[in-house]
Amino acid sequence: MSSLGPKTLPNLIRRTIASLSIADENNIFLFPETQPINISNPKDIKKLKEIFKDYEVYIVVGSDVVINASAYKKPKEQDSIHTLNHLIFERRSLNEYSQEMFEEAVKNIEGDVIKLNLPPQYEDISSTQIRNSIDENRDISNLVDPLVQKYIYENGFYRREPQYKSLLTDWPFEFEIVEEYKEAVVEKLSKLLRLNFYVVKEKMMKFFSKPSARLLIAIDKENDSIAGFSAFHWLRSNSFYIELNDTVVSNF
Repeated sequence: MSSLGPKTLPNLIRRTIASLSIADENNIFLFPETQPINISNPKDIKKLKEIFKDYEVYIVVGSDVVINASAYKKPKEQDSIHTLNHLIFERRSLNEYSQEMFEEAVKNIEGDVIKLNLPPQYEDISSTQIRNSIDENRDISNLVDPLVQKYIYENGFYRREPQYKSLLTDWPFEFEIVEEYKEAVVEKLSKLLRLNFYVVKEKMMKFFSKPSARLLIAIDKENDSIAGFSAFHWLRSNSFYIELNDTVVSNF
C-alpha cells in the first residue's frame, strides 16, 4: 500500500484511502490487517503462500521497487521474495544504468515474471507529484480517485511541514468582544485612530444603537492598548440599501 512519500500516515488511514480507491471495483479486497506481511521476511512470505495455497500468488510491484527495495537486495533463500511470481510495471523513463540494475534484479526472481507498461498518461504519476499538488492546493482528481481527493483535502493529509518548529511563545494579544457602549473603549479607540474623543464617541454611540452591534478588539497586553478592532452588526436583507447607499452592492 503506497505511503505517498516518506512521511507515512497511520495504517488505518492508509487502509481507508485504499478502500475508497477500490470501492467501485468488483472482486477486489484489502488483505486483512490481522495478517501483516513483511516482504523482507521469508517467514511472512511462507505464511502468505500457505494462506493462498490453492492459488498462484503474484506480487504486483513497480520496477523501481525491484531496484531499490531492501527485500530484493538480500541474498535469495527459501521463501524469500524472490520465490514469488511477479507482475512488474516497468517505467519507460528508466535510464540505461537503472535498466541494467532492473534486469539484474529480475534475474534473481525464481517465480514467473510478467512485465507490463502503464499508458503514458499514468506512467509519470508519482507520490512526489501528488504531494506537490496537495501542497499547492491543486486538483488531484486526475491523479487519484475523486473520493480519495476529498478525503485527503478534508483532513489535511500529506501536506509538507517545516523541518523545525518555531518555539512556543506567549501570545502578545488578547481578544475581547464588546457588546455595549463603553467610554473606556472609546478612549482607547480614539488614541488608535488619532481622532478626537468626542468624534469617536458620537460614531460609537450611533453604532451601538444598531441591532446586535459588536466590537471585536485585539488588546496589546504589554501596554493595555487596542492594536486593532472589527465592528459588525446584524442587518436585514431589506435594509441593505439604507445601510450601504449603493444599489449595485445592495443587489449583489
